[in-house]
Amino acid sequence: MWLKVSQPFSRTSKWLRFEDDVLTKAQMLAWTDNQYSDWYLVVDADTHDLYIYKAGATTSATTWKFVKVETWWWSSWEVWETFTTNVTVWWLNAWTTINDTDTLTSVLKQILIMYIAPAITCAITPNKTLYKKWETVNITKLSATATKNSNPITQIEFKQGNTVLETLTTWVADWWAFDCSQTIAPITTNTTLSATVTDWTETKTASKSIEFINAFYYWPSATATIDSTTWLTEDLTKKANKTYTYTTNNEYVTIIYDNSYWALTSIKDQNWFEGISWFNTWTFTEWWQTFKYYISQLATTDTWAKYTFTF
Repeated sequence: MWLKVSQPFSRTSKWLRFEDDVLTKAQMLAWTDNQYSDWYLVVDADTHDLYIYKAGATTSATTWKFVKVETWWWSSWEVWETFTTNVTVWWLNAWTTINDTDTLTSVLKQILIMYIAPAITCAITPNKTLYKKWETVNITKLSATATKNSNPITQIEFKQGNTVLETLTTWVADWWAFDCSQTIAPITTNTTLSATVTDWTETKTASKSIEFINAFYYWPSATATIDSTTWLTEDLTKKANKTYTYTTNNEYVTIIYDNSYWALTSIKDQNWFEGISWFNTWTFTEWWQTFKYYISQLATTDTWAKYTFTF
């Protein structure tokens, strides 16, 4: 069941009058604090209407239906209140709990102010997330920038994988820049570094994922066979179709990658001619890694010749 709540809240009073008699959200909250600081909100169990109710008073003339436009008139110093037509609606979620001890202001905030969760971004030094397999990565800094929105920040937490590095709860309510003071252990396998912000209503997480991948290599070769990657151009990007440009001087076009990747299905030149039959494929082992490579059968002399390699 949803609760329908009306707004704008139109009023005229001898103490406070707004132009066109319509309160903005901010004005309505300020007016509630001033006029109804000791009043509460009551929900009718049958009709689900909301009522303004003064603590200690009986449900009679001192209980006012809140989902109506309020109009005011007065005689001498005595103020009288009446309620008329329904106006534009707002909504409360069906699972929202309203207790008879909740202040009117706290409930109005739920009705009138859209909740916005905190936001967070995460940064690491060095600012790099892809590495070659078998490397050791040393992250020297993990930091976060958190933005308070509807509610004050209550906690910042840093993690390495599932391990909590540090939890901050002091001086976090309105501050926005945070650094993890704990040492981050050397990283040799795929690992996620994360920062989490909470305002006790919602928790948001930002992360940087360190990933280890097999590099690709390419370059013109002076020989028809390859036995090392050390002199080649390294392409540290994930497995995908690749396009490389070669300038050769009686040299061979080649592409090299980890032998665990499957064979190429196509090699096309810049004119989009299929040329996989122009290439031989071999393997070689360097240290503990076995590479597969394709190399052109003929040495060529070309300037900026482009080849697209497709898996």
